[in-house]
Amino acid sequence: MKFAGVQGFAGNAQHTPDPVERKAAAQKAAGKLIALRDALATEGLSPAIITGSGTGTQSLDASGPYTELQVGSYVFMDADYDRIRDEQGNPPPFEPSLFVLATVTSVNRPGEVTVDAGTKALATNGPAPVVLLGAPAGSRYRFAGDEHGILSIPQGQPSPRLGTHILIGATHCDPTVNLHACYFEIAESSVRRRPILARYGDGAAR
Repeated sequence: MKFAGVQGFAGNAQHTPDPVERKAAAQKAAGKLIALRDALATEGLSPAIITGSGTGTQSLDASGPYTELQVGSYVFMDADYDRIRDEQGNPPPFEPSLFVLATVTSVNRPGEVTVDAGTKALATNGPAPVVLLGAPAGSRYRFAGDEHGILSIPQGQPSPRLGTHILIGATHCDPTVNLHACYFEIAESSVRRRPILARYGDGAAR
């Protein structure tokens, strides 16, 4: 075995909406890594690799001390990351690509419809989804149990009909992925099914 480097991940900083607080948290984590790097160097173990960071702090961490940025959630994005802003008030430069396909199963209440996607389909450790494709702009989702969610439709807007398909953006992308057995990857006119292997201990899709 050969010592190659160290990892530092400031998970507490990634989803901090306020840019000043997020920057302070990222700098604190970087300071600890710098101190560790210097301490290792005095023992003859200078790390060639300092890996870490994340989607929420990647722009802050690009200048170091990291030699590698482990940025992953940007591929999907979610409602939690949608809340963060930079010092100019801009959102992250990434678009959401992970959605849960739901179907409208009840239209019995004025201004609301029920869909078949609840806590078994969307992770609950994040804010409510902010991207709802197939529903009128301004519609809001809330959980309504294991199997269901409710969409509140803005006043004056037509409600989706029974059987309408709605694409719901992820609440928190990582644990939402873990709730499903596969992705359906859509690229232009093609659809490809990809199993989610990492959710199973033996690495086999079931």
